[in-house]
Amino acid sequence: MASISDYLNIADAVYSRDVATWSTARWKIQKWETATWYGNGFQGGIFEDNKEVIVAFSGTMGGPLTAPISQNTANARIGIYVIPNMAGSGQALVRWAERLNKPISIVGHSLGGGLAQVIGAWSNHPFISFNGPGMARHLRASTYNFLKPRQMARSRHAVKADDAVGLCFNIRGDFVAEWGKTHVGRVVALERIQGNQNHDLDAIRLALADEVTRGPWTWHELWPAPHTNSAPPQLAPLNLGAPFRPW
Repeated sequence: MASISDYLNIADAVYSRDVATWSTARWKIQKWETATWYGNGFQGGIFEDNKEVIVAFSGTMGGPLTAPISQNTANARIGIYVIPNMAGSGQALVRWAERLNKPISIVGHSLGGGLAQVIGAWSNHPFISFNGPGMARHLRASTYNFLKPRQMARSRHAVKADDAVGLCFNIRGDFVAEWGKTHVGRVVALERIQGNQNHDLDAIRLALADEVTRGPWTWHELWPAPHTNSAPPQLAPLNLGAPFRPW
């Protein structure tokens, strides 16, 4: 059963430009798509163990001047409540993972967390979003977007935002996590640890560890998927040299 530390580490690993070296005794990469400078900017991977599958989506790989143009374009579209084109690639990756005939869940950080919300609603698979923008309004708007008929059809048949099985772990005050206001699934608000920034995955790790010390670890009560557990997060981050992710 995947723990929250598995989701954190996989959400971190999917940023890597050289994921061929990433493997553990448990999780193996079954499929990988690398972002290109142009195209739609999508990067993601399928991570499998002997019982389940996690589909992970990368966020922006760099800043406004260093990230692929395609990813900055996706961010701009989210800013005006349009689902980016890369969501179609994410949906296709989930469909490929379904061939493995194991329980599937989805994870992403930042832009990847926004994609996890959208594709979780489209596919009805449980998801975890770390500091992702709220995407419920984007889904509603896309049901009337006749310029994107495939997105329109998917969103019209999607699970409603309040009914989706998903957890959005957001640091209070993080600009990206507060964009869009309304998230898909359930929001778990975390307090920023003083002296640390809001947005990256280490901020989530530290905030979750602080939650563990202050009270019972009960997040699993919000996560009805039976193939997950409530193991607390690891404090040691997995760092594959990914650049700073502002979105």
